Amino acid sequence: MSENDTSDADTSPQATYAIGAAEAPVDGSCVKRDPAFDDARVAIAPDRVDKGRLLMAGLEQEIGGLWDTMNHMQGAPAPSGFLDLTDHSIQDLLNWLRRALTTIRSLDHEIFEKSDPATYQAARQVDPRGMTIRGLTAPRNNAVHHPEVVDPQVDRALGPLDGHYVIFPAWVERTNRLDPMFTTQKGFSQSYADAYDEYVAGRTLHDTLLDAFGFFDTLAPDLARRDEAGQLTCFPLPPPPFAEPGLYFRLSPSSPNEHRQQALLDAQLRLQLEMNAPTGLERVITGAFEAEPGHVVLVGYTILHERFTHQFFEPSDQVTFDIRRGYRYVLDAGVSPGSNSQVLEVAADLTLAGGRPLPTAELLRAGSDGGERARVQWELCRKDPRHYARFRRPRA
Repeated sequence: MSENDTSDADTSPQATYAIGAAEAPVDGSCVKRDPAFDDARVAIAPDRVDKGRLLMAGLEQEIGGLWDTMNHMQGAPAPSGFLDLTDHSIQDLLNWLRRALTTIRSLDHEIFEKSDPATYQAARQVDPRGMTIRGLTAPRNNAVHHPEVVDPQVDRALGPLDGHYVIFPAWVERTNRLDPMFTTQKGFSQSYADAYDEYVAGRTLHDTLLDAFGFFDTLAPDLARRDEAGQLTCFPLPPPPFAEPGLYFRLSPSSPNEHRQQALLDAQLRLQLEMNAPTGLERVITGAFEAEPGHVVLVGYTILHERFTHQFFEPSDQVTFDIRRGYRYVLDAGVSPGSNSQVLEVAADLTLAGGRPLPTAELLRAGSDGGERARVQWELCRKDPRHYARFRRPRA
């Protein structure tokens, strides 16, 4: 986990980002698919209807079980700001996923494909939700029981709340290490691998499962359980115990793709953070590290008021932008020997008084002690704008 306190990021205006558990799409769009198949229906064979209903009821429960487990993970803080999840929590998570994928494969192959193969295969090919099912087939067949298929994303964990944490596990990006997962008796299956890459990898587990449920429900709406008003009985999912500003949670199969909606929110939040000045009176630069060759990240502390400071990590081009917008950065004079002052003001071109360049070499040496931890935190900032907000706009 990145930090226990998830409430210190000032991301106002809140109306733009506080989607939380809301079901309204950010851009007014829902799942995009070929209009020709909007009203597609698959005639389920009479001898498969009862089993289809049983499997859809099971998939409802399995998605709910996975969601509940994600919201009640047990763990403990670990070094570098991460979270150590218990073996029992991971096993519960993977077991719910295993059951859901088995059910999805049974619905896909035994109920829909064997009832009306031509209509079903054509619909699956043109609907992103159908291609998600295609991408889930290899994990179901070969690797669902292997933890390396799932990234728990503990760096984004929220909590603790009543001793539990909320996580947002996602499918890992495919590498050569996962090639055995896509190998069948006839060799490597490129079609399964392509579907996984485009429609599954990087998405949260429950987002893909909701795609599958929604696709089946579109093609055969009589299989899922509904109330008297025709609404699905097990959806929407209950909101998580708490929501962080800037997070979108997909709680129903009919809601927009979580991956796309969250990417849009993340881009909006990062732009807002970069365009507005940091919180605080000024920032004191005390060190630096290279995130990659030639890319220097400056580190130090923000003075929020006379009794409270907060660490910051900022690339040099962002510091230049902040100074040009009127925000004050100073250099800790201890990094620059021979100064008679405690701090030296930094100009927008990253020079000191008299045009002296910022002493990058000295800053890199000064930041070497905590360099690895700083790199870990900066990588989290790069990946997640909500984490970046904790350092960019902390609250005293």
